[in-house]
Amino acid sequence: IIGRKGDFVTAPEVSQVFGECLAVWYIVQWEILQKPKAVQFVEIGPGKGTLITDILRACFTLRLTPTHVKKVHLIEASSTMRKEQEQKLIEFWKKSNNNNNN
Repeated sequence: IIGRKGDFVTAPEVSQVFGECLAVWYIVQWEILQKPKAVQFVEIGPGKGTLITDILRACFTLRLTPTHVKKVHLIEASSTMRKEQEQKLIEFWKKSNNNNNN
C-alpha cells in the first residue's frame, strides 16, 4: 500500500501470482531465444520492488539461476522508494544465493 494516504495498492502487493505469470512468459521467451547466458530485467516504477522479486523468485524456481542475471534495472523517481527497493533486492539476493549454494 502506497500513496500519501496509503490508499493505492498494486497487483503485486495483493498476490505474487501476477509476478509468477510474468516469469512463466519470460522463461518461454528466454527459451525461444535459445537460453542466453546473460539476461537483464528492467522495471519502470517498481514501487516497493515486490513485482521484480516475485518475477526473479519464480524464474529461479523454473529455469534461470542468479548467474544468468547480468543486471536488474529499476527506474524510480522517489529516493525513498529507491532505498526500499534496494533493501528488498539485497535481502532477496542473499536468500537466492544461499538457496543456490545448497
